[in-house]
Amino acid sequence: MKTLERKAKMTEIQRFHKAQSIQRRLEEIEVTFKELEEKGVELERALRGETGTGDPEIIDQWIELVQEKNNLLSEESDLMVASRQLELEDKQSMLEMELRRYMEMDDSEKSPEQQKHEAEILQEMLDVVDMRDSLVAFLEEKRLKEVNDQFNSSLDAKRRSTTASQVHWE
Repeated sequence: MKTLERKAKMTEIQRFHKAQSIQRRLEEIEVTFKELEEKGVELERALRGETGTGDPEIIDQWIELVQEKNNLLSEESDLMVASRQLELEDKQSMLEMELRRYMEMDDSEKSPEQQKHEAEILQEMLDVVDMRDSLVAFLEEKRLKEVNDQFNSSLDAKRRSTTASQVHWE
């Protein structure tokens, strides 16, 4: 039992470090968002002609800014899901330890209240596993959508490049 508790504690510490890392990155993303917002305001003014610069590269800069912001939003979403996964792993670990204590007892020694509590813990564990499965399914669906979007984007770029290079005789 001590070995299991020690292993659980080590795993808990690893999750804690990972959670800290996630939190730091989320804070970095927040700072970057603010910087992008400021840059976006400047680009909007330039696009409207308020700054007097009619630079045609401003639209390209605007598009890059939007892409960077979308990438950060996607990363932030992934980090939030990872954070939730860590919370669920912690909860599952605690429930497993508690359930293990009940399972070590002989059923004849358990009071009706203890048996009820054991069943509740088991049900809660199943709920946590279902939530973790849902998160995994969500991440896989998101990944497939990103791959599909990337594929369609490169396909569109290829179509434009072949269309632009075609000669039309009239």
